[in-house]
Amino acid sequence: MRKNVTGTAGKTALLKRASLFSQLSTEELSVLAKYSGYRRFAAGEVGFPQGTHREELYLVKEGSVSI
Repeated sequence: MRKNVTGTAGKTALLKRASLFSQLSTEELSVLAKYSGYRRFAAGEVGFPQGTHREELYLVKEGSVSI
């Protein structure tokens, strides 16, 4: 069964598992979670074309990404 990460609590838990955010408090993670979104990519789907300027940070919950 997949856990729901679309709510603030689920996103906070996902962020807490990322080493980049491991030193943040639960309160800080909750604030970050409120400004985060959830996006699912199909196998083989291009997340964004090469050379495009992006201002997002993507965390991979499951699966893998080719860069």
